[in-house]
Amino acid sequence: EADQWRLTSDQAGTITTVNTWERNDTTGATYIGTGLTNSSGIFSFASTGKYWISFVGSLLLEGSDVNCEFLLQITSDNSNYITAAKAVVGSQSNPDDVRGSCSNSFLLDVTNTSNDKFKFATDSFNSGTQLIGTSTYNHTSFTVIRLGDT
Repeated sequence: EADQWRLTSDQAGTITTVNTWERNDTTGATYIGTGLTNSSGIFSFASTGKYWISFVGSLLLEGSDVNCEFLLQITSDNSNYITAAKAVVGSQSNPDDVRGSCSNSFLLDVTNTSNDKFKFATDSFNSGTQLIGTSTYNHTSFTVIRLGDT
């Protein structure tokens, strides 16, 4: 299994579930196996196994925004989500002390395809700060690859 998705349009402000995703359909793009299922930004797996989730967030920070977070959140009970990985961009509180991370990854052991899911969220966004997306090419995107059995 291998699959790749991208954000289709810009998303502004703090969002609990980023939900405007499409499977990469650029010429030459492909996926292997059944692929992921997307239901309003909640992603499910077709089979159990150990999966590598790699994601990248492109951000446009509004001038006074000093800390923006793009979160990978997971659940093992189909209900309660925890943050498993975080990509951070911003200057914290001092413009001379810039910190940034546009990508991150997480290894997830999927033991139950009904309960083990993931989603993306944003945190600490001013209303003018945006997560950048387009349906033309990958800007904010993620890739999931099944590495082996659980």
